[in-house]
Amino acid sequence: MSGNVPVDDETWTGTRTGGGSATETARLAEAMRREADTLAAGPVPVEALVREGRRLVRRRRTAAGAAAAAVLACLAGGVLLPSLPVSSGPAPAVPPAASSVPPAPSATPQGVRVVRPYEPVEIGQGALMGLLPEGRQNYVVS
Repeated sequence: MSGNVPVDDETWTGTRTGGGSATETARLAEAMRREADTLAAGPVPVEALVREGRRLVRRRRTAAGAAAAAVLACLAGGVLLPSLPVSSGPAPAVPPAASSVPPAPSATPQGVRVVRPYEPVEIGQGALMGLLPEGRQNYVVS
């Protein structure tokens, strides 16, 4: 800002080197105060701000309620739907019944694999999991 800055009816010709006198600084501050007083500031639109805030709160609550309803619907759908067996290929052919005696129930449900402690089990994407015999953390993943 090199040049003249009008102050009052006179012209202030100080430079921007920071070495101005105290009276020049005071005159410049007074001129800035007068200019700031000429700006017209209207009333704050409080009612409009309150309405907008309430609208935003309603939108936020609606979104949170919809998300909670979606989660509950997913959970309820998982409970109400029967679990489907996971097969890795075509269903095996059922042999004809050799006797009328039904087979003895197995100790473990179908599809459950029993592993020994520290036996590595692939859990996907090259990761292995091993069960530990005791302790708070009863598995380790590598």
